[in-house]
Amino acid sequence: MGLLALVILLTMSVLLLGQRRVPLDDEYARLTLVNDRINRAISNGQYREALELATPHLKGGPSRIDEIPTPALLIQINAAEALYNLGRWDEALAVVPQATPSNGPLIASGSACQRAWILTHLGRLNDAVRLAFLAKPWDLPSKWQAEIHFARAVALMARGAYARAEKELANADEVIERPSSERNALFLRARLCVARGDLNAGDELFRAAASHPYQGQGGDGLLAWGDCLAKLGRDEDAHRAWELAVQRDPQSESAGLARARLGPVAARP
Repeated sequence: MGLLALVILLTMSVLLLGQRRVPLDDEYARLTLVNDRINRAISNGQYREALELATPHLKGGPSRIDEIPTPALLIQINAAEALYNLGRWDEALAVVPQATPSNGPLIASGSACQRAWILTHLGRLNDAVRLAFLAKPWDLPSKWQAEIHFARAVALMARGAYARAEKELANADEVIERPSSERNALFLRARLCVARGDLNAGDELFRAAASHPYQGQGGDGLLAWGDCLAKLGRDEDAHRAWELAVQRDPQSESAGLARARLGPVAARP
């Protein structure tokens, strides 16, 4: 699922900063344009292309984070998303800037949210929960506040704190404004049902998510739907869900896992 919406928000904020507070010198403008290209590639599920664009900007430059231009920080955050969508979670964690309040509330909360998401998948759950709650929804404009509640819910779910995870999803429901967030909330509620052992309820929610008009990316949710169906003994339906993961999010780690579940013919890249 990832945090693409958060990345889009941060990109827009760079442009606003450039227009209102930061002189748009040539280097700042160039980095902003590079970041926009990376963001567009990720939104199209082109994670390898996004990483290729980002890689030249991940080395060198200032060593102090408060000296790094805002668009360069956003390139790092975007590169992390490309990396973890490709299954390179440790590399993604190393790339995300450890922003502080001196970078401003938007960057600080955005960085904490991204790191929490990655740490959850790496099994470092105490740090993930701490960072997820260090990130503050009100640091983001209203359209993107649900992303922080999602990161909290995923971390709490991984710890088995299902009631708290459900509360965070309810909090997300209160602020959701975008179709992609509606779809992602359905996937997360389905995962919560599966974690609680209610596979049939999970299947219904996965089906609703897969049928949602917003169908960008989402390979991890479709992979999880197939796994849920397999546990229910519905192998043909499971195969169809895994095929959707491959079709809709072909470059993702989830698509690779779906190909492996589908067998040798589907395992071709």
